[in-house]
Amino acid sequence: MNKTSHYHGYTIQSAPYRQTDSDKWQLHIFISVEDTRGVQTRAFPVDGLYATEEEADLHGITYGQRLIDGKVDGQSIDDMKDSGSGGPGPDRGERRPPAE
Repeated sequence: MNKTSHYHGYTIQSAPYRQTDSDKWQLHIFISVEDTRGVQTRAFPVDGLYATEEEADLHGITYGQRLIDGKVDGQSIDDMKDSGSGGPGPDRGERRPPAE
C-alpha cells in the first residue's frame, strides 16, 4: 500500500513488506526532508510484525511521527537537519532564518 504522510516539514513513507516465511507484514519507513543540500532521505527498519499491510502502514506513519518528535529511544533524525541554513529547524520542522 505504501502510505505517505507529511509531518512538521518531513515526509514519512511507510513501505511494509510481507515476510517470505509467514503471512505477517514487516514494517519499514523512510523519512525525507528538503533543505539547502537537496532532499535528504533515510530508511528506518522497525521491529514488529503486523497481520495486515494496512495495520503496518498505520503503525509506520505513527512511528515516523514519534521519531520526528524525538520520542523513540536510540533513533534520531537530528543528522538530517541542515542547521542554520533555513532548512527544518530543531523543533518539529519549523523554518529558521539563515545564519548571518
